[in-house]
Amino acid sequence: MLAAASPTSEHPLETIKLVLLLEARGEKYPESLKNYLKDVLTQTLDLLRDPAASAPTALPDAVSLAVKLSTNDDLRSAVEEILKEDDIASAAAQNALSNLEADCDANRQSAHFSREIYAAI
Repeated sequence: MLAAASPTSEHPLETIKLVLLLEARGEKYPESLKNYLKDVLTQTLDLLRDPAASAPTALPDAVSLAVKLSTNDDLRSAVEEILKEDDIASAAAQNALSNLEADCDANRQSAHFSREIYAAI
């Protein structure tokens, strides 16, 4: 299921990246965004543990992030670190953001879904 995932927008995971950036900088933002981030991260790990049970209700960002986590152990560790505590540590958010952006192309788009990657195939 994760192997067949495709982006649902031109910029997958932008909301997740934004919340991680705000958290890493220690800036204030709505609690609803923090809740969304934690929901996505929880669903992402659930998808990796049991895709068949989690897929029907998974958010699109959770599916996109699960694809990335399936091949990036550092990102997975960063996500697990964020979910350990009620409050998100700035260092954990920065670590997750750095790992997430590490596989972006020159336009800061996910290299997994990049037009350049598909054109090169």
